Amino acid sequence: HRSFCKQNGRVSSKAVLHATNQGHGANAEEQCRLDQGRTFSFSQSVSGLFYGLIKTHPMPEAGPEHKGDKDGDGTTHASHHVHPDKECEKTDGRKDRFLQFFGYPFPQSEPQRGADCDGNGIKKGSQHEPKLLLTRAEQRNSENAKQMSFVVESKDPHSRARSGVLQTAHGAIETPIFMPVGTQGSVKAVPQDVLANEVNPDIILGNTYHLYLRPGLDVLEKAGGLHGFMGWDRPILTDSGGYQVYSLAENRKIKEEGVTFRSHIDGSPHLFTPERAVDIQRVIGADIIMAFDECPPYPCDYAYARQSMELTHRWLDRCIAQMKQTEPKYGHEQMLFPIVQGSTYDDLRKASAHAVAERGAAGNAIGGLSVGEPHEEMYASVAMCTEILPEDKPRYLMGVGTPVNLLENIALGVDMFDCVMPTRNARNGMLFTREGTLNMRNRKWEADFSPLDPTGTADVDKRYSKAYVRHLFRAGELLALQIATVHNLKFYLDLMREARLRIADGTFTAWKDKMVPVLTQRL
Repeated sequence: HRSFCKQNGRVSSKAVLHATNQGHGANAEEQCRLDQGRTFSFSQSVSGLFYGLIKTHPMPEAGPEHKGDKDGDGTTHASHHVHPDKECEKTDGRKDRFLQFFGYPFPQSEPQRGADCDGNGIKKGSQHEPKLLLTRAEQRNSENAKQMSFVVESKDPHSRARSGVLQTAHGAIETPIFMPVGTQGSVKAVPQDVLANEVNPDIILGNTYHLYLRPGLDVLEKAGGLHGFMGWDRPILTDSGGYQVYSLAENRKIKEEGVTFRSHIDGSPHLFTPERAVDIQRVIGADIIMAFDECPPYPCDYAYARQSMELTHRWLDRCIAQMKQTEPKYGHEQMLFPIVQGSTYDDLRKASAHAVAERGAAGNAIGGLSVGEPHEEMYASVAMCTEILPEDKPRYLMGVGTPVNLLENIALGVDMFDCVMPTRNARNGMLFTREGTLNMRNRKWEADFSPLDPTGTADVDKRYSKAYVRHLFRAGELLALQIATVHNLKFYLDLMREARLRIADGTFTAWKDKMVPVLTQRL
């Protein structure tokens, strides 16, 4: 599995699954990390040896008689270090690029220079110009020039499930994806380094309403946006604040202009309009920003649901206009996702999905679900929406949900999810596993010294026992919150990564049908 253990500077889900299949079990990711370290040490040792050899025995010029020469120009098709642009070449230049291939920190030699050659002695503009190995940050920054796009890579033959890649200014997002919720610029109980290196999400979510109130737009703009403020170099999506306004039913008033509400912090009055929601998200600097919408309660009567949907559509047009009239503040592109509404009324959901699809946005969201309706109604509404929303655009189901909800909605054609459930439940001692859920406060774990989750891939799963984690919760130790949150988020992300692989190999539906009854068990 070493051949693909490292991708873009992080352990890949494919590597972990392969390592698991090779018998490493719960230690699969650890094995991948160890192999990365061994590979790095090996490459340093080998490249150091080659550096000494080349230093004392310069590489001879290759000629047509060189073994493997197919073109008669002294090169082979697979050659990385013998360059065809020989008028810019010297032995030292070849040596340096050979060592560079191994990633060895060599001293720079002095290759021949000229008007047509760069600093490495390579002819400028040559198609053979070597590609430098980039750090993760450099790779992400190099993507900023790319146009945001979404590509469907695989489709499950037995459902609407699909896997793809959404390209953003801060990096690629592999779908299906779960987005950890960092409402106020922080995923609760998880430091950014642990979030990036252990949980390893492609994207996280922030909330416009909360960030607008605290720390405020002045602070965020001075920091260069939320990315700079929180020290996060990967994609971010921001909710427009519509759902939070919905949850402030006693402290808000909805009208055509927008929504007036009172802060839950100090009671101060505020007005959110579609234009203001876009402007705030411009300041936050998220890669994906959501249109301002009204989320109707469940249940609600048909007349209210229709009125709310039509208002959401009018607000959407104002959001689109504001996006066109304003520019990103921090030099990276932002994309606007509209939101389908309509409660659980079939004709309203269909009408809203058609209206959203007609706007031609970069991606589309399904909102107003997981607000109390039965799961069967949620699935029915999602199925109607995904049948209408464009196949070549990502589909985001907002605020959902349990591991079972995620798998069932992936089967219906959804690509992106967010929910506070894995983090909130973790802080209350509930852990999700491949064998069911655990309540870590239960006395049954008091003397259970087995690993927290033998099937888990997080470091905490192997490092700590059930008895120890139960003790931490009972004692009110903050470490309990971090352990449980990291575990749950890693479980959610691993579930998404395995779903992606199952879609690619055509086994998603059978795997999903096997997983669903197991995931609902309480241990």
